[in-house]
Amino acid sequence: MSLSTLLYKLQPELNTHIAALESPLKSYNLFFSISDGEQRAQVINVTADTIETAWEKGAKEIQALAKKQKLQPCWLRVYWVKEIKEYTWQGMKQLL
Repeated sequence: MSLSTLLYKLQPELNTHIAALESPLKSYNLFFSISDGEQRAQVINVTADTIETAWEKGAKEIQALAKKQKLQPCWLRVYWVKEIKEYTWQGMKQLL
């Protein structure tokens, strides 16, 4: 299955699960990950004010990356940020 087909099939599913982040942050932060099943996944990150813009940017960038790397991806994943929390370095070390 081609990367554009995978992207086309995944987009409606994403829209049913994603919600915007709280202001003043960019509303949508997506991570696109592709792999040919043999090599380590290649990942790109995009942010945008709308889900449509984030998706378009991510789809364009991941397709360009696949072409540049000459990848024939069989895996596509899209992750999204649900929440952002601020920590001090000390607080982060305690959390870990």
